Amino acid sequence: MAVKQPGNTLKISREQVNAMMKQVLIENPQYIGVWTLWEPNAFDGQDSRYANTKEYGKSGRYFPYWNRGTGVISVEPIVDFDTGDWYQVPKSTKREYVTDLYTYPVMGKAVLMISVVAPIVVNDVFYGVAGETSLWIFFRKLQIG
Repeated sequence: MAVKQPGNTLKISREQVNAMMKQVLIENPQYIGVWTLWEPNAFDGQDSRYANTKEYGKSGRYFPYWNRGTGVISVEPIVDFDTGDWYQVPKSTKREYVTDLYTYPVMGKAVLMISVVAPIVVNDVFYGVAGETSLWIFFRKLQIG
């Protein structure tokens, strides 16, 4: 299980999860981005250890967003998680969420996208979300209509 619970030892590291998310993008070229966003200290209880680093910012909170919007797979900070519906709706409902259409830069062009976000809930406790954005979802949404 990839959430730190009292009395449990976390079996996977941030580095391992980052490597897995990068591999998902390598193996699925239709995906533009994949991410997880965890409540403070919810992933491994180590936010203070990672605080003030380039990868995790001032808080050390675990929220990697791996994407290929520039044509190169890289990680960038997640924005708007304190106010964005894509985080707040799954947090309050503990249910999946599909965003409205939005534009995202892909290879220098604004592209219409939709993201699908799933809450990470264990024993009815919200720990964070996992999400993905892909052109495939956008086209499939149009086909299903």
